[in-house]
Amino acid sequence: MQAVLQLRAARGFTRAQISQTLGITHAAVSKLEFRNDAYISSLRKFIDAIGGRLELSAVFPHGPVRILGLDGDDMVDLARKKVNTVCRLSPLNPAQGNFRNWFRVHSLSADEHTVNFEKDNGDLVEVPIRRIREYLPATDPKLATFVLDGRVQWHEDIQRWRFAE
Repeated sequence: MQAVLQLRAARGFTRAQISQTLGITHAAVSKLEFRNDAYISSLRKFIDAIGGRLELSAVFPHGPVRILGLDGDDMVDLARKKVNTVCRLSPLNPAQGNFRNWFRVHSLSADEHTVNFEKDNGDLVEVPIRRIREYLPATDPKLATFVLDGRVQWHEDIQRWRFAE
């Protein structure tokens, strides 16, 4: 994927900068740049690191069709629609205790990579879009639920709720 190397160079980034941003080794950046095949998620992270946004399209004779859902776009659209909606997050740890699994979709980050959920005590819990596995609509009397790859847990030492991968 020589194009990845050319993109990085054209944007003025070094391999060292990308490796630091992504939390991977210099060799891993090089491998991504010269690989003939890569995961969409790896390519998306690389493009994000150099200030871009990856969009996937299939090109047909009648024109291009944007492919949604592989990079979290469908969840971004859903999260936008659910701002100010009360919901549950699952899994939540501890799953028992004297509290309610009650959150409000507060906002999306400016780059739309993170959804901010506000706990009923005012804590903001930041969850990466790519870590939201699915959305289960509300069923009376249950609230709608965002199912996560990871968990929201109580951190006794800082007295706050946080997302953990």
